[in-house]
Amino acid sequence: MTRTKSYARYRALEVLWALRSGRTKKRLAEVSRYDQIVYLTLHSVDTRPSLFCYVNQLNINPSRLEMLIESMKEYGTFADPERVLISGPAKGQGLQFILTFDDGFMSVDRICRRILKKHGIKPIVFINSGCIERGELMASVVSVLEKGKSLEMQCLRVTPKDYHDYVRKLTAKERDLLRNLQGQMMTTKVVRSLVEERLIVLGNHLSNHWNCSSQTALDISESFIECEEYIMRMQGYTLGAFAYPNGQPVTCFNDDCISIIGKCGGKIQFSNTNNCNLRNYGVVESRIAVSPWESQHGIGIKVLREVEAKIGKC
Repeated sequence: MTRTKSYARYRALEVLWALRSGRTKKRLAEVSRYDQIVYLTLHSVDTRPSLFCYVNQLNINPSRLEMLIESMKEYGTFADPERVLISGPAKGQGLQFILTFDDGFMSVDRICRRILKKHGIKPIVFINSGCIERGELMASVVSVLEKGKSLEMQCLRVTPKDYHDYVRKLTAKERDLLRNLQGQMMTTKVVRSLVEERLIVLGNHLSNHWNCSSQTALDISESFIECEEYIMRMQGYTLGAFAYPNGQPVTCFNDDCISIIGKCGGKIQFSNTNNCNLRNYGVVESRIAVSPWESQHGIGIKVLREVEAKIGKC
């Protein structure tokens, strides 16, 4: 292909992208008048992420978080999650956003604290209490590094017994290696500081990052209650907000899991998938996962689909 043809193709794609972006912005402006809440989920926000977060695309650059916040402000406002979870979306406010962070990585304090303060945003941080309080390695991190087992199968099938049996065999050096690969988690001191400054509100992500659909009812209940008790000690109250680890329907949770979490006190349960795929899970609220390489237009399309699903256009 000649240079002229290559340039012509590039310009054509550029024009097409601009047209699509323009249509998305127009449709977002149209639906922004609806009183709807859109949840956005992140994990790590760092310039030097851990290997685990990098490989699994769980990290975004701080500048991208700033970009995300600014672009969402074009179509709505960021809501106070405590007020929304207690009273529901405020009437007449139009489209509102809530940021959520899963697992409790230290970057929430070390990097996001400044950004959240700057924009006046309070996120929900769904924590694994055992990883924070006792310094446990995340079950997902341990499971994916066990030799001879695939990433997906181990992440989905590991049980508390499998986890503890494996961890007991690790040497101190191996534990340190895994901890470095995982990335630094918040400590109880840091969690308490963020809560006392009213910069975050805590949500339940189980005591460790167990995949609910592969656990017994007793394991799920004990892990959920342990995390709720930790939240009570840190925050003085709990909103009953729960996010499913790994977050996908069928492979990560099912009707039985929803019932168990509900009976234990999970008043609002969150997944990590678009609302269009959750019509059989009416009590589960969806969240939009923000990927590290996603464009502003790509996030806009996800938000548009989410709002249209909620107002019955999907």
